[in-house]
Amino acid sequence: MRDKQQAERRDQKDKKTEEVKGYIKGLTNLKDYIAEKLVKHAEELGKLLAAGREKEISKRQIRLIFSAIKKMELRGFDRGRLLLLKPKLAYLYGKNRKLKQFKEIITICIDKVKDEDDFKKLVDFVEAILAYHKAYDNTYEEKNNGSEESVKPQR
Repeated sequence: MRDKQQAERRDQKDKKTEEVKGYIKGLTNLKDYIAEKLVKHAEELGKLLAAGREKEISKRQIRLIFSAIKKMELRGFDRGRLLLLKPKLAYLYGKNRKLKQFKEIITICIDKVKDEDDFKKLVDFVEAILAYHKAYDNTYEEKNNGSEESVKPQR
């Protein structure tokens, strides 16, 4: 029974990620990514990647890529520097095979970035994935026994 449920979840996840990859591949430029679709896809991916107790990937792993992109944004768009994210994604994937869909989707997005407007759309997309991942990550509640009280982060 449990194996069947896991297989169904895996099939659903694969179907959703293939839909997102297909949509992005069909774009001429990333700036053509319709905002409504971007938000919908980011929510689906964030939710799938959070995946409860057996969380697919950690917020930290997404944040590593997001931080690198934000640093590039501060320095100004540089396609060469952006392309160097591909080996970083490959390295993270080598450490955690559950990063496969995230790596593939972000790699497709990187390939679609040709100018500053495309790059801004990439920043928005990764930021939205990170936000939805956090929203659907229920391990925070589990750590705090379901309490909705806020816990101040340690510094």
